[in-house]
Amino acid sequence: MSQIATSKFISKGNVRKVDKRSAEYKALKDNIKVKGIRTPITYKVDDNGDHIIINGHQRIAIAKELKVNEILACEVNGDASISEEQISVNMFTVPMTIFDASSAILKIMETEPDITRKELQLRFGKNAQWVQKAITFTNIMPELRAYMEKEPPNPAVNNEIRDIAEHPPS
Repeated sequence: MSQIATSKFISKGNVRKVDKRSAEYKALKDNIKVKGIRTPITYKVDDNGDHIIINGHQRIAIAKELKVNEILACEVNGDASISEEQISVNMFTVPMTIFDASSAILKIMETEPDITRKELQLRFGKNAQWVQKAITFTNIMPELRAYMEKEPPNPAVNNEIRDIAEHPPS
């Protein structure tokens, strides 16, 4: 673990959306202003030598906003993809919505088109019903999915959208 310039870190996507207008983001920023960043960023160095963020997208964004020059960071190693690493960390440290999961599944399927539901259950640490629901939401239009990630619908609307995703009009 070492101090690394915040300018070195880049994002190649995040399995969760960072909403800088959310109360959670503002609270984190206020906390960092007072106490600093206490949890290290985790990253992977890719084939180009870039420092790709695995965990800490919000902390890096806030550090850059606050003009923090260096941040404590820890490099992870191994052959897992960036998305897989992010899922592994995020599923057990922060809430991931079903819409975040459907976006993550789409990213995984880009590189692993033959992944099974059972493998997804193991990666997400969730049961078959949860994984199936996330897979179902991969069928909705990208624009609608993006909107729903920003403004989660109430349960009734959520059920209607799931019905549409499960039984698209022909």
